[in-house]
Amino acid sequence: WLSALDAAFRQERAKDEAVVGVGGINRAPENTTLFRRVVDAAVVNYWGNHGSIQGLAPGKRCDVDHLPTLNVLFDKERILQEGGFDERMGNISEDVELSARLRWRGWRLICEPAAVVYHTWRDDAWSWARNMEVYGKGRIWLMKKDLRFLKPHHLAPLGLLACTLAGLLLPALWLPVLLYLALTAAFSLQAAVVKSRPHYAPLIFLIYLLTHYAYGVGQLHGVFALRGGDIEG
Repeated sequence: WLSALDAAFRQERAKDEAVVGVGGINRAPENTTLFRRVVDAAVVNYWGNHGSIQGLAPGKRCDVDHLPTLNVLFDKERILQEGGFDERMGNISEDVELSARLRWRGWRLICEPAAVVYHTWRDDAWSWARNMEVYGKGRIWLMKKDLRFLKPHHLAPLGLLACTLAGLLLPALWLPVLLYLALTAAFSLQAAVVKSRPHYAPLIFLIYLLTHYAYGVGQLHGVFALRGGDIEG
C-alpha cells in the first residue's frame, strides 16, 4: 500500500511539480459484518459516495477534488507552507477543507487506485447515522467559512428533510420526496448489481435513506452550531 502511494507520488511529481498529494481508496474487509458489507456496496455510486474516491475506484490515476486522510500521502513541507489543516474545523471536514484550499491555490491531488486500505465502517445503523450527521454539519461549516463550498447539490439532503417535514402540512411537497424514493430504489439496484449481490438492494435502499436523512439533520444542526475550534476560542 505505502509503496504504491510512494511510487505514484514520485512519478506524478516528476511530471508536474504542482502535485502535492496522492491518495487511494478504501474497502471493507471481506470477513466483516453484513451491515459493513452493505455499506461497502452502497458507496459504489454517487448516490452513496457523493463523489468521494472512498467508494468509487477509478480505472487509472486521475485528478480528484478531495483526498480523505485515511489513505493519503502529502508533501509535508508544501502542506505546512499552505497553512496545514484549519484547526478551527475541529475533527470534522478538515480534510475536505484542506483539499479544496490546495486546489484553489493551484496544487493537484491525484488518486492512485492501486493504493487500497481496508476500513471497518460503523457497524450499526445508529453509529452510521451519527457519523452522517457529523458529515452534514461539517458541510454547512464549510459553506459558512467560504462561499465557494456552496453548491446546490450539497444542500439536497437538507432540502429532502425540509420537503418531508413540510409535506405533513402541504401534501404537494411529497412529490419531490416520491421522486427521490424512486431514484433511490434505482440506484440501490444498480449498486447491488455492481457488487454482484442483487439481494442487497433492499438493504442498500435503507442505507441510502438513513445516510441522506441523517446528513440533512446534520446540515440543519450545522446552521446553528459553531465550528469545533470556534467553541473553544
